[in-house]
Amino acid sequence: MNYLKYLASNTELAKIAALSYEPGTNLSKSLNAWGETHFFCSGKIELINNLRSYDFNAYQFLSGYPELCQIMNINETDVIYLTWILNHSYFGWHMNLHNFSESVAKFACELHNSNILVVGNSRQCLFNLKTIDTNEYTIFVGFNKIYQNHMKISVKLDYIICNDVIYKTIPECTQGYQNILCINEFMIENEITQFELTTGMLLVLWILKYIRYNKMTIIGFNMVESDTYAHFFDNECPALANETFRGHNAVYEHELLKNIKNRSAHVEVIF
Repeated sequence: MNYLKYLASNTELAKIAALSYEPGTNLSKSLNAWGETHFFCSGKIELINNLRSYDFNAYQFLSGYPELCQIMNINETDVIYLTWILNHSYFGWHMNLHNFSESVAKFACELHNSNILVVGNSRQCLFNLKTIDTNEYTIFVGFNKIYQNHMKISVKLDYIICNDVIYKTIPECTQGYQNILCINEFMIENEITQFELTTGMLLVLWILKYIRYNKMTIIGFNMVESDTYAHFFDNECPALANETFRGHNAVYEHELLKNIKNRSAHVEVIF
C-alpha cells in the first residue's frame, strides 16, 4: 500500500492530511504516517466496501498543468502524489481539469511543450514532407486510413486519430499497440452547424484549445470537394452529404487553416 497514493486518491483525506502537517517535520514522512493511520483505522474496511478509492491517474492530473509536464517525470509517482496533495489542498488545483479520458490525458501530456507535426492525407502530403526537416519534431500525428498506409510516409507516427466509423473496423490489439485513438473520445464540439469538420480539423482545433506546444506544423491538409481525390494512398473522394452526414466544406476548412496560420505565432501550415 502506497499511503501517498491512498491520500491522493481521496481528496478530502488529502486536504485534512495536508492541513495537519506540522512545519519543520519531514513532509513525505508526515503524510505517509497520516495515511497509514487512517488506512488501518477505517480506510481498509472502506476500500473493501468500495467507499474509498485507490486509483490516481497521473496523466489526468498533469494534462491540465503543462508547466508540470515540462519538469516532472511520470515515473516519479511519489513526487506527483505530493504535488497534487499540496496544490489541491492549498491552491484548489483540479484533478482532471479538462475531464479528459485516460488515453486522451496521456496524449495531451505528450503534446505539451513539444514540437508537433500534424500529417494530413492529401495528395500533397508526400511532397510536403520533403520540404521540412522532420528532425525538428518530437510528436507525429496522422489520421484515419493512414493506419493502413503509414509505411508509405517517411516519418514514424506516434499517434493516429480516427473517426468513429474507421475506428470500429480496427482490431482492438492494433488500437492499443499503435496508439490509435477515436476522435469521439476528445469530446470536441462541432460549432459549425451547416457541415461537418474533418477529423484532422477537429484535432487541430482541440490542440489549439488545450495544448501548450512549442511549435505545431500542419501539412497535407489540402482540403478538396466531393469530386476530387482526397488521399495520396487511394482514389477515394470525400463523402457526399446524406441523411446522417452533412458533408465537408473544403473552402471553409482551407480558409480556417489560413486564419490559424496568420493568427498563431507558433503554427505553420504548409499547403
